[in-house]
Amino acid sequence: MSDFLFQIKSVGDVIRLVDHIGFLSFFENHIPGFSVEECCPRELWFAERVDGPWEWKGPIVFHA
Repeated sequence: MSDFLFQIKSVGDVIRLVDHIGFLSFFENHIPGFSVEECCPRELWFAERVDGPWEWKGPIVFHA
């Protein structure tokens, strides 16, 4: 994780951020630091016994 504006550690963080700014890219894109991928610690991606960004997609969609 780099020094970006957001630090995402939970599905709640993503939902609050999307509610605030309107949308957020899931994967890195041409806007530096504007994605879940870049702003979420690597240790949460595909970790055993821990829900991470990949598992958060469903609850985020249902929240919308």
